[in-house]
Amino acid sequence: MLNSSLVNITVKGLVKEMNMGTVSFDNIVQRGLAWEENPAKGKDQKSLLVHSVIYGYFIPMFIAVSKEGYKDMLDGKQRSNTLKEFRNNEFPLNLINVTEDEKIVDYVNEKGKAKTCDLNGKYYKDLPVEIQERFDDRTLYIELFDENMSDDEANTQFFRSNNGKALKAAERSWAMTKSVQTIDDIGQNMLFEKMLTPKAREAKIERTIIMKAWATLTMDEPVWEDKDLAPILKETEITSEEAVALNNVFTRIMEIHDLVDNKRIAKKMYGRTHVTSMVKIIADSIEKGFKPEYVADFIGHFFNGGRSTTISTEYNKTCSSGSNRKTSVGKRIEILNKEYNKFFDKYDFAAKDKQIKEKEEERIRLEEEKKLEEEAKRIEAEEKAKRKAEREAKKKAKASEKKKKADADADKLAEAEKIRLENEKKNAELQKMIEEKEKEDQKPEKATEVNDVDEIEDVALSA
Repeated sequence: MLNSSLVNITVKGLVKEMNMGTVSFDNIVQRGLAWEENPAKGKDQKSLLVHSVIYGYFIPMFIAVSKEGYKDMLDGKQRSNTLKEFRNNEFPLNLINVTEDEKIVDYVNEKGKAKTCDLNGKYYKDLPVEIQERFDDRTLYIELFDENMSDDEANTQFFRSNNGKALKAAERSWAMTKSVQTIDDIGQNMLFEKMLTPKAREAKIERTIIMKAWATLTMDEPVWEDKDLAPILKETEITSEEAVALNNVFTRIMEIHDLVDNKRIAKKMYGRTHVTSMVKIIADSIEKGFKPEYVADFIGHFFNGGRSTTISTEYNKTCSSGSNRKTSVGKRIEILNKEYNKFFDKYDFAAKDKQIKEKEEERIRLEEEKKLEEEAKRIEAEEKAKRKAEREAKKKAKASEKKKKADADADKLAEAEKIRLENEKKNAELQKMIEEKEKEDQKPEKATEVNDVDEIEDVALSA
């Protein structure tokens, strides 16, 4: 029995937790972001949600599982991302399905005055602060299940919570699928990274390809339509052996694609219908030990239909409307198998092996040439760097020598200046002495007489 509790959170709080990573949508049941954003088609659910938040309309409950340190959202990805995007000013409101009266909302500004705001065409940043706060503070409710909820129970909850809503057929099949984690693990194969656009990856289109490929590989009469495949996948688990086989097939398809010289044909090969249709012949080629180059030749032959997809008119007809019907799927697989066997009944394996060997030898030769060329460039670069370093060293030494000479000359000049200053000082002192002597010599005569009397007295005393 499941245990849950009702918790509330504001829009601002939800966005904050999303930014912090404490709300996650990375689980086995979540679908990609598929809300229609074209207002011309009257399906702008994003703007309608934001308007509902501001105007006060009911917002459906979010569903999450409590994990260690975060909430794992089972339902509410579209709404959560929309609220975050609007708050980040990533889109304006296009209220084409809102009445003129409801496009205008009342509020009271900070001065207490009643005001109105036309929401249509507004980004979050364009809204009055009071309306921004109304948006930020709107309470949302989350049905939070405890951490003991299993993946199967989460899967069932997702299906039940979306029952009656506009889920695509593939999404309904996925919600009922038992081996969800195995399929997502297979979905990490590099083939899907190469053959699908980022938008297709976001929408998890690889899940549908894998489910159809599994049906093609394991069923005598494969079914691709969701109404037939979903009940089977609801009850059947993909075994580890089947998972390995599918991974090997997808890896081999990628290898074959890269070996097809004609890029137009290689592009055709990556069509989703063709990839899932060729699963059996690729698995057979792996079992028989065929080299990827062998099968690349067959692909180049079979898909070389000029303006048509393939050389088989019957095959091409099954790829149009109703391509998922059991009869169309069976016919395509039958034609592929027939053409595959016919091609290899007359195939010259020895000649191809010789060609592969020659091509490999040529590849090795070119690689060796490239290595030698790179080595020569490396040596040349090293020599160039060495010569440059020597020039720099010589230049540095020359500059150092020049500096030393300049410093020596500066020292000599400084010494000469010192001597000059000392001489000037001595000359100044000498000049001062001369001037003082001259002053002494120019003293009054009286003073001289007194000095003479004193000298006579000194002579008399000494006698």
